[in-house]
Amino acid sequence: MVAGSPFDRSYKDTIAASARTFACLNYNAPGTPQTNSFPTTNCPNGLRAQVYFPSCWDGVNLDSPDHRSHVAYPTQTYDNGPCPASHPVRIISIFIEVTWHTEQFGDMWYGDKQPFVFSFGDPTGYGLHADFLNGWDIDVLQDAINTCHDGGGDIRQCEPITMQPDYVTDGCILERSIDEQIDGWLDELPGCNPIQAGPDDAKPVANCDAPGIGEPVHYYTDLTGSHDFEWVGCTQDNVGGQRVLTGSSAGISDMTPAKCVEKCVADGYTFAGVENSHECYCGNSVAEDKMPSVTPMGNCLWPCAGDSLQTCGGYGFIGLYRKCEGGCSNLQYPVVPH
Repeated sequence: MVAGSPFDRSYKDTIAASARTFACLNYNAPGTPQTNSFPTTNCPNGLRAQVYFPSCWDGVNLDSPDHRSHVAYPTQTYDNGPCPASHPVRIISIFIEVTWHTEQFGDMWYGDKQPFVFSFGDPTGYGLHADFLNGWDIDVLQDAINTCHDGGGDIRQCEPITMQPDYVTDGCILERSIDEQIDGWLDELPGCNPIQAGPDDAKPVANCDAPGIGEPVHYYTDLTGSHDFEWVGCTQDNVGGQRVLTGSSAGISDMTPAKCVEKCVADGYTFAGVENSHECYCGNSVAEDKMPSVTPMGNCLWPCAGDSLQTCGGYGFIGLYRKCEGGCSNLQYPVVPH
């Protein structure tokens, strides 16, 4: 189901419009009023976007062509009151919030106007929207709904749920399926997303020539063809003073994954690891308990010292490559060269 619309550029004064808000975080002044658009003052502790999804269902359709019509909001407020007769079945309320560290850009504030714009060309904030697609194992989810009733909402008390370590969940990331630059300073927003300030609804751009969706564009560098090394994954390093790779190491001022692999090959090693943008580690093996089982790639996205468009690990996280055995046909994932 979908909450909100990316085309909104003004407040529609409806329950659905009220379900999308912003909290300007100021820990020294709690209770700052929330707004339906981007706040007009700097937020010293960041900006939080909040979306409530509809919590009433028509009882028949699991989806609808517009992903909206099969659900509705309660009749009093977006999270309270009876359901309308057209959607009489109450379902669990879903609430999503995302916090941005906007305080890091305080020197860019434009007087009484914030400098931010959503990636779909919205400088107002009214276009805040969210999509919910259920990816749960249905049996596990139902078991959790039936049995998990901790009064404090502590999910750790929910036996059907298996918790991943924080470093894994913090590093979870969806790799891009559109090969287009999205990092750094850009002359315009990616895709066909001109800034449209309204107050009329935004209009889709006709005859868009932006790149289409293709194979995933991975954040690691493909070295299979050039160096006969394959990507292994991102994992924690230097936990308790124990390094994942215990051979040679070096700091490389113009570091790239290729340069690290070349150093490790020259030193006679079959594993190479990049970390902290400029650090290179080598070895001939990785202990089984240190091999990445779930790859938290989001923790290995520091730009390389020698090429900011490539990634070279992170703080306490190492991106591992290894020499291919019998060719690089055993890759687990398709790759797209940077």
